[in-house]
Amino acid sequence: MDLDEAGAQVRYLIRDRDAKFPALFDRILYDSGIETVLTGIPLLERNQQLLLDNRDYLAPIITHRFPVEDLQAGLHLFFSGRTGKVVIEQGQS
Repeated sequence: MDLDEAGAQVRYLIRDRDAKFPALFDRILYDSGIETVLTGIPLLERNQQLLLDNRDYLAPIITHRFPVEDLQAGLHLFFSGRTGKVVIEQGQS
């Protein structure tokens, strides 16, 4: 199942300002109805630290965890509306 089949639509892509993403990449996404939101590395590091600092507060709202290999299943469950927050864990099996 893909996002369309789940009844979901991607509206935003959050990415860093890395030059490996040319302007054409953002234009293609925009033409598909997806807005690109650029962030900087310091912002990503700050967000990561906030998540780590508030782990005890956030833990109860995370209802499911999936390894990155099961990304599709995690997205399917999340967009079904039958879950709280879904975490996709990289480097976990």
